[in-house]
Amino acid sequence: MGVMKLQDYFDTDANKEYLEIGPLYNPMLKKGEYNVRYLDFRTTEEVKATYEGSYADVSGIVDIDYATGSRSYKETVGNQRFDGVYSRHCIEHTYDVIGHLMDVASILKEVGRYVIEIPDGSCWFDYFRQPTTFREAYCVYKGASLNCFISESGLDTIPLFSGSDIEKFKRKDVSFIGELIGEEYRIKKSKEIMEGEDIFYPEDSPHIWVFTTRSFLELYRDCLRFNIFPYKMIFYSGPDSEGRDCTIKVVLEKCSRILEDDDYRLSEIIRTQLRIEEIGGETGGRIASAFKNNKEVYLYGKGKVSKILYDAFREFFDKNVGFVVSDDVEQDGDDVLKLSQLKPSENVFIIIATKTKEYVEQMEENLVINGFIRGEHYITI
Repeated sequence: MGVMKLQDYFDTDANKEYLEIGPLYNPMLKKGEYNVRYLDFRTTEEVKATYEGSYADVSGIVDIDYATGSRSYKETVGNQRFDGVYSRHCIEHTYDVIGHLMDVASILKEVGRYVIEIPDGSCWFDYFRQPTTFREAYCVYKGASLNCFISESGLDTIPLFSGSDIEKFKRKDVSFIGELIGEEYRIKKSKEIMEGEDIFYPEDSPHIWVFTTRSFLELYRDCLRFNIFPYKMIFYSGPDSEGRDCTIKVVLEKCSRILEDDDYRLSEIIRTQLRIEEIGGETGGRIASAFKNNKEVYLYGKGKVSKILYDAFREFFDKNVGFVVSDDVEQDGDDVLKLSQLKPSENVFIIIATKTKEYVEQMEENLVINGFIRGEHYITI
């Protein structure tokens, strides 16, 4: 994982200024250890009143430094800018997830980091809900009503009563059948919310948004494609393979260059798509596997697409990438090989790096003539 704990993204140096969102009674960044302030949309007294008689240890709820109410983070903190912001199990409750990410960016210093923990809906009590799509999040960001998402939350969320319930979702030892019996009240309430003209503000703070390990990456990728916010992803992980931790962990670094440099942003988009396809075992997953297995990776072609992929792969995998060209193409540079100089082997992996269909067809023909096998020795992006 590189960095073993999310705390390692924060420094105990008193000159570093941090913010934790929604700390409740167990903040990750504790005052005395870090130069940190706490933010919630409620005051300290309102937080305590909300959790009175619940699972939370009300006596341990920390004092809130910034209570946003209906204001943005930027309006709330004024000119204060932070080296890092942390939130755990908060982003899924926000009314506007894209607006939230942009709001946090506005109070970060350049290269400041937003460290986020999000429940993965595929092993949480959102198990039976559909993951949030970029289209849905973008529509709300542009002013669409939240009611359909809040309604769906109440309709298809299985109630959580104890930690043992989460274990059932991890094991997928659950059924929706029981929820279909005696659900008349929930149907009635959901229809009222969904068909209402005014935004319904829930008292029980449901998960408005649902993310899985893959779907959050897709949301991030499409925000980059729409050039919405200035973030570069420097760490990402989903639930562990043993199912002990059902949390998505994300570290975003504020990077204004993302908004200004189209090629740089495209490189980040490609790196994100590699992560997505690695999860699904698609072509990008095969590329990732080739690098992780220390194969000799070559880009077939020396045009714009090759350059973009070269930059993306070098930054994402931190390993050398070679170039190969057809024998009838001029060999420019010591790092470029002729195709006939490469021999098929289990240690060689070639990526056809062009978007022009006729070139792809000719390149594939050249590879086959030279003994290379699709999927085993080469792929096309």
